[in-house]
Amino acid sequence: MLIWRLFSHYSIVGQREYGYRIAMVTGVEIQFFERPTDKDIHFMRLAAQELTKDPFTVEISKSDDLPNMATVIFRMKNEAQYKVVDRVALAFKRLIPFYGDMAIWFEQEKAYDLRNRKAEQ
Repeated sequence: MLIWRLFSHYSIVGQREYGYRIAMVTGVEIQFFERPTDKDIHFMRLAAQELTKDPFTVEISKSDDLPNMATVIFRMKNEAQYKVVDRVALAFKRLIPFYGDMAIWFEQEKAYDLRNRKAEQ
């Protein structure tokens, strides 16, 4: 019985490289007054890395259509959104004090992964 419990615990935890049993995908879109500089992108990465256990899952993209926008996507522990939205906003506001607008969105990891796999095919 003890062996089964240890094995089941490790198999569940081992499914996620970043240490969460269930994670939610968090996205932060920031509209800057001008094109985001490398420094702005670096600060976005630092803010996201503060909020995730696995800094290697942080993805940042800039749009050619909207040159003043940048989006960072990362995975967080699954919590109630109303509990973490202020923490996410403060982490980004502290490192990036001058921006035009900020949008924060959450999505369940499984739905996000399924949607992105279909888009890649």
